[in-house]
Amino acid sequence: MSIVKIKKHNENIFNIEVEDEKEISTKKPIMYRSKYSKSIIETEREMKNQKHLQHRTFGLPDETISIAPEKFLKKGEGICRYYEVRPKTSHSTCNARRPPVPKHNEINHTSSMYNLCEKNFKLINIKRAKSAVLRNKPEPKCFEQKPPTFIYKEKFAKVPKYLIKMKEQTKLMKEMELKEKEERQRKEENKNIRVITQEQKNKLLEGLKHNWHKLQEEYQKMPLLIDSVPKTIRKSKLEENLKSLERDICLLNNNSSRIFIISD
Repeated sequence: MSIVKIKKHNENIFNIEVEDEKEISTKKPIMYRSKYSKSIIETEREMKNQKHLQHRTFGLPDETISIAPEKFLKKGEGICRYYEVRPKTSHSTCNARRPPVPKHNEINHTSSMYNLCEKNFKLINIKRAKSAVLRNKPEPKCFEQKPPTFIYKEKFAKVPKYLIKMKEQTKLMKEMELKEKEERQRKEENKNIRVITQEQKNKLLEGLKHNWHKLQEEYQKMPLLIDSVPKTIRKSKLEENLKSLERDICLLNNNSSRIFIISD
């Protein structure tokens, strides 16, 4: 089903055929003409009159070329290039031909070509090379070639005594410098080190015992049942601190031991 949406039927179709029969205007637009057309025509006239301007870039051709389309260039009508023709020679340029090599069946094994020579050419060449003398000997490069004279002396190729003395002196100087450095370091260390007196030791003992009693009270106040993780961590820390304090107290109670303090 199609729905027609036109509400007003006011269209008139009476004059449709008459309008088609009317003549359509066939006027063309004005042709484009360049403003330089006159100057181009003048240059063409000048070029025709002056032949040397016709071939400005490539120059004049060697031969006259037909411009007519009927007289186009065909095969073989261009510039022909002829090569030099040498006269034929009957004689061969190679040497005279030798006789052909004999075939395998034609060889006679008893012929002279199979008689091997008994000479040892290697030994002969070695002897000649040994006995040969150089024709052009090289000139000596040194200015003076005197024989050595200091070989048979007792001091030859030995270290002189003054060098041995110098080495010993340098060793002694180094040892002395090392000893002086060690003594200086010891003196500096002794200045910074100080021994604790008996009164200072007793004060340290009292302070350590006081801290131990405090930690012992905290440790005794803890519950017997330890259900949580923080309680276990606290218990382990208290035990470590108590052990470290007990060690320090034992060291201070020992009268034979001496305690040194290093001042920064």
